[in-house]
Amino acid sequence: MVFTKKSEEELVAAVRAGGDGLASSVRLLKNASIGSRRRKEALLQADAVEVLLACLGGSEDEEVLEQALVAVGSLANSTSPHWNTELRATAAAALVPFTAHNHEKIVEAACRSLDILMRNADTAIRLSSEAELVQRLLSLSAHNRSSVVESAVSVLARLVPRTNAAQHLEQGNGVEKLAALLRDGQGKLREAALEAIVALTRESGAAAAEVLAAMGSPQPLISLLMEPSARVRYLAARCLASMYGRRALEDGESLMRGAVLPAVVRLLDDLDTRARALAPAILADIVSHSEALQKAACDSDAIGKLARCLSLAPNPATSASSSAAALSEPSSDAGSSDDEAALYEGVFRAMAE
Repeated sequence: MVFTKKSEEELVAAVRAGGDGLASSVRLLKNASIGSRRRKEALLQADAVEVLLACLGGSEDEEVLEQALVAVGSLANSTSPHWNTELRATAAAALVPFTAHNHEKIVEAACRSLDILMRNADTAIRLSSEAELVQRLLSLSAHNRSSVVESAVSVLARLVPRTNAAQHLEQGNGVEKLAALLRDGQGKLREAALEAIVALTRESGAAAAEVLAAMGSPQPLISLLMEPSARVRYLAARCLASMYGRRALEDGESLMRGAVLPAVVRLLDDLDTRARALAPAILADIVSHSEALQKAACDSDAIGKLARCLSLAPNPATSASSSAAALSEPSSDAGSSDDEAALYEGVFRAMAE
């Protein structure tokens, strides 16, 4: 028997047609959306997302729902212009209700895809009840599947800058739950909790103080400055620098000089290009508060390392708008152009202090 590979248009047409073979059709479309950028772009041009969202709104078949949710997430992992602001907002609104589904694989797929979709700063979230979604995601932090917990906490981290999620977290013991995950979690789960805590500390001085109170001391964050993962070290330094800027730390200047500043300077020549690109912004924030810290940065060869960062950057042409977007909390799949924008913005700020 000879199998003929279906075109992207045929795959989308089969899902649109529905019928008894809908689950199989959605699975084939999902498989085609993974891996190949060319096929992903062709599926987007064939309105695959719109068709999948229609499936989510019209089917109760659990296999169809799970496969469609995964496919939307896979297609969202794209820089295609097809993903305009309106489509992102529509997709996000369609995914949110499935975070409350009674089937755990559907909940996991919804959280993962929502997380991917919200990594783009242009994704707007339209919610009838922010508090309800925050509490739902917090309840998932006690789920028995670590992958569900990780995805739910990642979504929380991305909600904070876009909504009043910080306020709802503070009111619902969410800060304490995140602090516990940071203390007891491992790997990606701990990183997701750390990212949510970073988002909170950047919101307000009150949030930074509550995070610190929930942890008991800054020591859990200080210990992360020596982690093997450059991203974890970056996030811990970002969090401590925000707490310092919010005046939430006791003897903050001493902590910056003794622990955070050396860690940030090491990131300036880290092998991880993403951490290296984002570290100058933290350095600029730290030294802007103190001449003593400016001197300490100079003594640690920060200026030389900043200059080397610039020399390694592939493209000096950046725009002010992309720089501002890149300096928002980074995601794991952000484009290299945003990293370059953040690098130049951060270096110039740090050197200007």
